Amino acid sequence: MHISLAPCSPPGQATPRVVLPRFDLRTFLSVVQERKVTFAFIVPPILLALAKSPLVDEYDISSLWRVASGAASLADELAQKVYRRLGIRATDGEQRHGARSTAG
Repeated sequence: MHISLAPCSPPGQATPRVVLPRFDLRTFLSVVQERKVTFAFIVPPILLALAKSPLVDEYDISSLWRVASGAASLADELAQKVYRRLGIRATDGEQRHGARSTAG
């Protein structure tokens, strides 16, 4: 599994990417904290961990304000739990792609 994370970069500069070769919640949280990641492509089970794991409270992941979920449908309830707990907006990449595919 690859996780793509994007720290914020100044205007006019390429956005750096961080790719994790496999998922480990502690590593993910550490990278978000250390690199000030602002956006991540993740799957619903990772969102579930963000919504429920007490480990999340040990890290400052306040830089992460948005995630795109893919590989499976994202339940609205899960997206709302993550937003209420962490202020992170989650979008369903599958639905967005489908909307683009069928639009005009």
